Amino acid sequence: MNKKPVNKRLIVVLVLSIVLLLVINMFDGSMEGRDLENNTVLMTNDSTIPASIISKATPADENIDSTGVYFKLTSEEIAGLVSEEIVEDSEYSPKRISKGKIQYYTKTVPGTIFSKNIDNSKEEVFFDNKCTDFFINDDMLYALTEEQDLFCCQLDSKQNNKVFYDDTKVLAIFEDKGICYLHTLSGDLYRMEGSSVRKLVHDFGKLYKVINDWIYYYPVKNGAILDTRPEYHGDPGEDIVLKCVRNNGEGEKVVYKSYDYQGWQTDIKLICHDDDWLYYHTIALGGGGSGEGMRNPDFGLFGKMKIGSSEKIEYRDFRMYKPIEKDGYIYYVSIYPLEFSELGHRKEAIKRMNLNTLKHELIMELDDWSECSNFTIFNNCIYYSTKDGDIERVNLDGSDRTKIDLDYPTDHVGSFLKVVFVPGYIRNKDTVKEVLATAYIEENTLPNEKIVFSTIIRVYDKDMNNVLGGKIVNIPKDLGLEHIKSVTVHENILYLKLEDEYLGYSLN
Repeated sequence: MNKKPVNKRLIVVLVLSIVLLLVINMFDGSMEGRDLENNTVLMTNDSTIPASIISKATPADENIDSTGVYFKLTSEEIAGLVSEEIVEDSEYSPKRISKGKIQYYTKTVPGTIFSKNIDNSKEEVFFDNKCTDFFINDDMLYALTEEQDLFCCQLDSKQNNKVFYDDTKVLAIFEDKGICYLHTLSGDLYRMEGSSVRKLVHDFGKLYKVINDWIYYYPVKNGAILDTRPEYHGDPGEDIVLKCVRNNGEGEKVVYKSYDYQGWQTDIKLICHDDDWLYYHTIALGGGGSGEGMRNPDFGLFGKMKIGSSEKIEYRDFRMYKPIEKDGYIYYVSIYPLEFSELGHRKEAIKRMNLNTLKHELIMELDDWSECSNFTIFNNCIYYSTKDGDIERVNLDGSDRTKIDLDYPTDHVGSFLKVVFVPGYIRNKDTVKEVLATAYIEENTLPNEKIVFSTIIRVYDKDMNNVLGGKIVNIPKDLGLEHIKSVTVHENILYLKLEDEYLGYSLN
């Protein structure tokens, strides 16, 4: 009599075990391709994205219902895209230099330096250390390693030695007209001369550009680089300084230093240069005057400085918004300060300035600069978004002003932000086609009253055909449109270049 209850309990346990196994199996199958920690759908094995990328995918925002998957690329994956010529980025580009019949090259960044005779396919390891950059001067190859040590290698014997035998660390090397320069962690700038180096300056922070044998750079002071700032908020802190020195170490001088403008420190933004002048505009790091353009990196007072000299001329009778240089002209929106026109009777305009004559030509008048707060030049036309959200186009000479219907939701009052134009490219096997990429952030409220933000990416060819079909791309909520630097479409993947990283998005 005591055995029957035991048998019933065994049967109950067995049944429950079978049910539990079935539930676990169903749950496991339903979660295939799902990140349990983030509750975000990931890509399955039938994706067109390489498995190496899928395994390291980092969803941008787990709180947004996405039709695709956003993933963050590692430095190795970015270097792979660059080597396959899918994206362009000099920071990740393997290097190749020919010397006679010998080619010296890296395959990855950082990477080992190989050599190969162009008459045969035999490949040899020339320098085994992982290098971030290298340069050849006469019969010497300079190699900068991951550890920031600089080596000097003889091409004929492969014998190598450290350039500095102390603890000197080299941050980077750069070249101009066959001359190689290096700058150290301590701020010293050197010019390489054969197997020796010559010190040029001791306060080098960051290179701007080498122009006509003059090296323009931002100096370092107390460990801080006194350079321009991408963000214009809060106390700007240290002075902003631009210096130059001749490539033989002579003529070192300060060519720009921030000053007080209407109670705010100024920053400098360099536009372009010709053989004699460097053109720039200054930006006030805060409010002031009429308030227009202050703390905005696209606004400034136009000026020019003579190359190799501290001589400069600033034109403070107008404000320049978002200057774009093209074919000897600077295109910009002219913003007039209040003191130069009567309130309510101000005429602002899109203009272009001839760099040879400095004459300003009117392209079109505006009632309000915000009518053209986002504009770009594409296919020899100016494209801009109006304050109502419309997209318009005008020829570079001001003719044929046309509104373009790109199906943007102009009725999203308060939640629709103006369209931002981004450089865009479509890359196939052997072709690269420039396109007009646009983006805007749209606010939506879910049934549970949760607010989410979606970024709409659209890419248009020269005939204004939408080549993406208006795919919705979801970006991290702390990432603004101003951080998107370029858009590249390759096969079924869209790549976004941000400030210092790349994100990918499946278009399937």
